[in-house]
Amino acid sequence: NSELWSRYIVLVIIIFSIFYLYKKVILDDIHKLTKAVENKEIDTNKYHSDEMELIKKIFNRYNKDIEEAKEKLKNLSYEDQLTGAFNQNFFNIILTENINNFNRYHTKFSLLIFEIDNIEKLNKKHSSQEIDKVLTELTKLIEQKVRSTDILCKLDNNEFAILLINTGLINSYKHVALKLNDFFADHVFSNGIKVTLSQGVTVVKKGDLHNTILARAREYAKYSKTLGKNHSTYDLSYKKVFKRTDRD
Repeated sequence: NSELWSRYIVLVIIIFSIFYLYKKVILDDIHKLTKAVENKEIDTNKYHSDEMELIKKIFNRYNKDIEEAKEKLKNLSYEDQLTGAFNQNFFNIILTENINNFNRYHTKFSLLIFEIDNIEKLNKKHSSQEIDKVLTELTKLIEQKVRSTDILCKLDNNEFAILLINTGLINSYKHVALKLNDFFADHVFSNGIKVTLSQGVTVVKKGDLHNTILARAREYAKYSKTLGKNHSTYDLSYKKVFKRTDRD
């Protein structure tokens, strides 16, 4: 009868409205955010805010499909596909957050930048697969040697960063940088390759921005190469002709 048909029509309208709202409010947000990450069109500071909003929507709906989409988005945004370390996108976010924490709560941290020495010669001598294997093993070894609170990120093909949370300059230099120098000077990778590291270590300072602390650590890493490689330079030693002649 007409009354029954009217109920069916109303039910269909309600179901369609729920589906449309689900698609429009949640799935479209994920799609846009994922595309922005893939196309590298998103500002990292804004991304952090957008992700928090997305997580709130997910959390409010307890939907398994959306949780899986969120995990995919996280992997696209945060993880270096070769080594499994955090990538440049995550580094930008976490470095900015730690600078903000320092400015608000005076929570100190150090930044260590390192590069593999003689990478051009290694690339000529060994295949890309062999170099990739070195990078992957190197990442796992460093993650085992730093604390769980320290954050290892791969910035480009031959540049890595370690954020050392709640750690001062001297401890970062002596207990992380120098120990990594010594370890890799002796280590032989599973494919027979040996590498050394040139490192730069700095600590966050008043007035630091993302670019200033990063530029300082990069300058120190570059200076380490001029000292003969397999060397670490830190704030207090920079351009003071400080050169390690033996192991501490």
